[in-house]
Amino acid sequence: QSARLRSYESFRFKYGRVEIRAKFPRGKWLWPALWMLPVHEAYGKWPASGEIDIAEARGNYGVPGGSSTIGSTLHFGPSWQEDPWSLNHAEYTLPGQEADGSGPDFADDWHVFGLYWGEDEIYTYVDSDDNVVLRAEVNESFWAQGLRHFPAWEEAYENPWRASPNVNAPYDQEMFLIVNLAVGGTNPYFPDDMPGKPWRGGTLHAVNDFWAARDDWLPTWKGEDCD
Repeated sequence: QSARLRSYESFRFKYGRVEIRAKFPRGKWLWPALWMLPVHEAYGKWPASGEIDIAEARGNYGVPGGSSTIGSTLHFGPSWQEDPWSLNHAEYTLPGQEADGSGPDFADDWHVFGLYWGEDEIYTYVDSDDNVVLRAEVNESFWAQGLRHFPAWEEAYENPWRASPNVNAPYDQEMFLIVNLAVGGTNPYFPDDMPGKPWRGGTLHAVNDFWAARDDWLPTWKGEDCD
């Protein structure tokens, strides 16, 4: 079961700063996220019109990359098969972590998750502006950035941002905020080698395997009783 709140009808913006004060949930295979999508798909279907992930996390406690770590990402590309997200991705782990992932996590307390979005740079931060997670400086087009790493784009695709006079396209359009909580999924956000994962991505029976393991993960979901 997943849930999503969107500001599509109430709040849209282009360029500026947004801060969200939030406490992320703790629980196995929970996937909380604070992110943004374009109001209009001016450059085509996802990810051609862009996506900004301010912060997303995994609810699993006591594992590396779990509830003590958040990630920020820019998504773009000429088709859904070509999303070079790793070019603009960074992670932040709270201080005091042990090697096994135990220690303070983002479910312990409230934190401020921030985004600065300008024409020349985009950056995210946690709690203070100088605690930057991801910084993307726009000193070339995103098409040029993609081509440097994926030269096959040149022959396989047309530049979806070719008609824009702005070097920062697709991040030159109004966007809206999304706050959501997802569970599991067959994409690789929860890697198959993550400790205790009861399903495998891409298999036909992933949902059945997940449900069969409910005695392990369901007790970790505190619902209304969480702090």
